[in-house]
Amino acid sequence: MVETQVTKMVIKVDLGCEKYHKKIKKVLCAIPQIQNQIYDKKENTVTITVVCCCPEKIKKKIYCKGGKAVKCIEILPPPTPPTPPTTSTTTTTTTTCCYSCCCCCHTTTTTKQML
Repeated sequence: MVETQVTKMVIKVDLGCEKYHKKIKKVLCAIPQIQNQIYDKKENTVTITVVCCCPEKIKKKIYCKGGKAVKCIEILPPPTPPTPPTTSTTTTTTTTCCYSCCCCCHTTTTTKQML
């Protein structure tokens, strides 16, 4: 069984041109592996989420169908998983008195695990 992976891509397109905006939208809607499309007119980019086994094939397909509308396609690296927090131990010494013994103080040591 082939493992599918989720990949983010950034496509640079002149979104100020209505012709290119319609063309890239039409191309992206025709590809079923593309889940999300985020259009950023200020940056002239379209960020897409691709779910497939080979994002390079989708990249090539967008270049072929997009023509002059597509300036550049960048495949973003997958985010690194967060590292688990390290546990540290702290030792505290407390002095308690029970008032029933002859020596007035008892010392106890407790250890706590901090996350």
